[in-house]
Amino acid sequence: AAQRWRAEEGEEAASRCEPPGAPGALQDVPDDLLELEDLSDTDLLRALWLRYERKEIYTWVGSVLVSVNPYRDVGSFRHEVASRYASAEPPTAPHLYAAATAALADDGKKHALLITGESGAGKTAATAAVLSFLAVRQSSTECLRDRLQRSTPVLAAFGNAQTRQNTNSSRFGKFIEVHLAADGEVLGATLQPYMLEASRVSGNLPAGERTYHVFYLLRAALRAVHWGAVPATPFWEKLAVASEWAELVRVGGPALASSARLATAAPEDECCLDGFEALVDGL
Repeated sequence: AAQRWRAEEGEEAASRCEPPGAPGALQDVPDDLLELEDLSDTDLLRALWLRYERKEIYTWVGSVLVSVNPYRDVGSFRHEVASRYASAEPPTAPHLYAAATAALADDGKKHALLITGESGAGKTAATAAVLSFLAVRQSSTECLRDRLQRSTPVLAAFGNAQTRQNTNSSRFGKFIEVHLAADGEVLGATLQPYMLEASRVSGNLPAGERTYHVFYLLRAALRAVHWGAVPATPFWEKLAVASEWAELVRVGGPALASSARLATAAPEDECCLDGFEALVDGL
């Protein structure tokens, strides 16, 4: 996330955050920061700040794409943006889609795109956007495109949790392989999760943190079915009369309801029920 710079000692804090360095410097920031005459740490941060202020959240540093999380929708992932970068003559402006296109254009049959950053940097959203872009660019079938896009909330439910920094933090790594035919069409994808944070289930959690989302979603669903308080929708009406769910309520409901871990900083049931329905739909 963009950092907020403190005013120089002795100066009154300004109502607007200022980038570090001399006022007026680096007003014309290039798309690729390697084009700058000098590139110190201060120049890098100042340039990223100035581009961020212009809602330009992507910046090239050579072949590396730097992304600053705007924490709001700035239209970067709109369908028309994806269509432009998927065209025969894509824009040259830095963008996540441009990085994916550049990776596919490299020599060889295997290409890689590494998405990394600190908690809250936007890695989960970036991964989902890349998968969606590949489905558009590589002309996948509608069914396959839908499955690729639905995979993200499923992974988030089983591998993401709230931390003190991020309400939807991925607590695992994932290696995703997207398989392409000779003509470029997406044939499918495989995912290998690794380094799942076991302490979210068995260890002691710091104050303000939660275990994985799926436990809260399942507890809320079982509680709603048990008390007959399910939403008045076809999905929940069907679930409420299913014999297998009645058995799950009997066996698993009491254990989840009495869990001290789930009782701490728990989300609202209404939000969990919406998330549970989306999870089942994704599965």
